[in-house]
Amino acid sequence: MKKILLAGLLTVAVMGCKNDNLSDQGPLNAFEARYSQSTEVPATNNLLRLKLTELNDSRCPKNVVCIQMGWVDLVFEVTDGVNTIKLPVVFYGSKTKDKETRFGLGANTYGLTLHEILPYPETGNKPKLDAYKISLSVKKL
Repeated sequence: MKKILLAGLLTVAVMGCKNDNLSDQGPLNAFEARYSQSTEVPATNNLLRLKLTELNDSRCPKNVVCIQMGWVDLVFEVTDGVNTIKLPVVFYGSKTKDKETRFGLGANTYGLTLHEILPYPETGNKPKLDAYKISLSVKKL
């Protein structure tokens, strides 16, 4: 009985350990996109490129109390060299609201996930469009 109790406590202790090095690495296969710059999408077998063509940031600025937190509206132009689409995406900065955006290009289906958009707005200082860095990942479904 003591061995079972000891094994159970040891299992709980090991499961409760946190590896800080892994938690700061960010999402697997994430890459960065910038406004008006074409970016090759890693980790897809096809040559897939995207370009951020529109960005409207309505998030509540830092150190301000707002009724709602706001969001960022984005439009990406996605191409595989033959087919091109415009892909609208909304980023809320919330794990419960932000979901994978699925899209089709040619015979393939992909999923795009936004992870982070920086810089965060500050009171009286609206960032220029070329200052934004969008962390995202795209996978073939």
